[in-house]
Amino acid sequence: MGDTSGTTSTQTRGQFEAQLGRQAGIAIGAVVLLILFSLLLFSIWWRRLFRHYNVSAQIYGRICILANWAGIPLKYSQTPHEYIQSIAVAAPDEAPTLHRFEDIYVRELWASPDSTEHPLNTGEVRDLPALWQRLQPRLFLYVVKHPRVLMTLPNRTWKSLLRLRAKRRARRALEQDL
Repeated sequence: MGDTSGTTSTQTRGQFEAQLGRQAGIAIGAVVLLILFSLLLFSIWWRRLFRHYNVSAQIYGRICILANWAGIPLKYSQTPHEYIQSIAVAAPDEAPTLHRFEDIYVRELWASPDSTEHPLNTGEVRDLPALWQRLQPRLFLYVVKHPRVLMTLPNRTWKSLLRLRAKRRARRALEQDL
């Protein structure tokens, strides 16, 4: 009687669920890869940040960035001592390490290079990598746990994804019009 030349899908419920599971697995894998790639790019950027400065300036710059992300912005009128003090108030467990770093940083900036107080002459500059190794994970953890980050990061990510989607739709519409 009637010729049905079109193809019809006669998937069983089990086949549909298996296909859906594969698609979900691919989506989850893509998200994991995106996160790993983002972490790799962030790691490269973070290591190269301030690379043309001495070690103490690199660490101070990174502390300033982390503190700013955690809602403690650097004011132009603040000295390194005042700024580190405001960070130490927010992260009291790290106060001794922060003050030790601040002391070395300020003396490296302002002490005469010929002075016996200069960190290069006292050997304290060699302590900086160990101080940073102690501070960095704790400051990152403080940033991640900070309410400002917890509220803005998902919001910014969502807005970025929506902008990307809108650009793709506009590009597709333009291509279809041509």
